[in-house]
Amino acid sequence: MPLPKGALGGTCSGNAVACAASLAVMDIMQNEALTTWTNQQEAAIVNAYQAWKGCGRFPMLGVPTGIGAMRGIVFERSQV
Repeated sequence: MPLPKGALGGTCSGNAVACAASLAVMDIMQNEALTTWTNQQEAAIVNAYQAWKGCGRFPMLGVPTGIGAMRGIVFERSQV
C-alpha cells in the first residue's frame, strides 16, 4: 500500500521548519567565526591537559583523544 506524500514525517523528511533551521545553522557556521572559537576552545583544553599532566599530581591521565572541542582523556591504571 503506497503511503501519501509526507506520511513518514520526521526531522529530515523535507519539513519546512527543519529545512529553515538547517539553513540557519549553516549560515551561523559560516559567518560567526566558529572556526576561531573552536580553535580557542581546543587550545584551552590542550593547555589544561598539559598543566595537569606536567604537575605530576594526576598519574592516571593517559593520552588525549579527539579533535577540537570534542576531546577526551584516556584514564590509565595508576602505578602509585
